[in-house]
Amino acid sequence: MKYMIFCHSGWGDFPYKRMLKLLPDSEEIHVVGEVMEQDEMDYGVSSISLTNMLSLDLTEYTVIVCSPYWLQTVIPLQPLYMVALLERCPNDQDAEMWNKYSELLAAKADIVGTASERIYLEECLRREGVFLLSGESPLTYGTVSHLQDTLFLN
Repeated sequence: MKYMIFCHSGWGDFPYKRMLKLLPDSEEIHVVGEVMEQDEMDYGVSSISLTNMLSLDLTEYTVIVCSPYWLQTVIPLQPLYMVALLERCPNDQDAEMWNKYSELLAAKADIVGTASERIYLEECLRREGVFLLSGESPLTYGTVSHLQDTLFLN
């Protein structure tokens, strides 16, 4: 599969880098925006500009959208699948606008993931395919070994 990641405020703040190693059949993983060369090697991703991304056929891609403000860019591209990674409204954003666009993004997404228990519960009442990506419980639901890394699933 081909993946395209739309981060909120850049790759440096993308909180799910280690989870990329769990993506099934990842032929290529592009990140819209700048990615440091070391991160490209460590995580198997490549940087792509918005202009170059728009020239690709995204109907072949699963997009991972981390900001509701990407919604207007992603929807017209008709990606194969859409994964919405929802977060609480950042302090520097308009909460009403952020929450409204987050609801629209979740409604369009095939799968919704969040680290917020509040968002998780709200979305579970609206749709199926919602996942809590982390929790406060120290218990693990298993491990996955990938190359030299052991990832704990919470």
